[in-house]
Amino acid sequence: TTFPLGHRTKEERPLHFMKQIIEFARETLMRQGEIFNLRKRQIDFGKGTALVSETKNNIPRKIGLSPKALSILQNLPTTMDGRYFPVKSRHQFNNHWVKLVRKANVDICFHSLRHMGATDLIKEGWSIAEVKAQGGWKTLQALQRYLNIQGEDLATKLRFRKGA
Repeated sequence: TTFPLGHRTKEERPLHFMKQIIEFARETLMRQGEIFNLRKRQIDFGKGTALVSETKNNIPRKIGLSPKALSILQNLPTTMDGRYFPVKSRHQFNNHWVKLVRKANVDICFHSLRHMGATDLIKEGWSIAEVKAQGGWKTLQALQRYLNIQGEDLATKLRFRKGA
């Protein structure tokens, strides 16, 4: 049964902040659970940092936040519990994600945003050590699985290297 927009259950209603979650994930390299647990007290707008306290590998880390990531956070409404992205459950989010990618006719999982973000930072000139720290990877081997550097990217770097 299809209901008018106002009569959808909470599970059926689209998340009004999906775009912000997607952009924030790619900007920060944060994992889905890290994003959903992020609270206002963990952000230092003056320094442009976030303390990611609940991580997959149980090692808290402080990351940098780009101007775009900071703007996303500043423009979100205040929540009662201080979370920026008050997703009720991963199941709820994943249902919305599946609908969104089907509608967009793309084949991408949420975790791919980390791959894209890490690759973007490498292309911008970040060192491997910096990307590893931002994304919270324990080893270089783990990070290397995320990077997608193309031959064209290498050719561009060679064209613009000093002395060429």
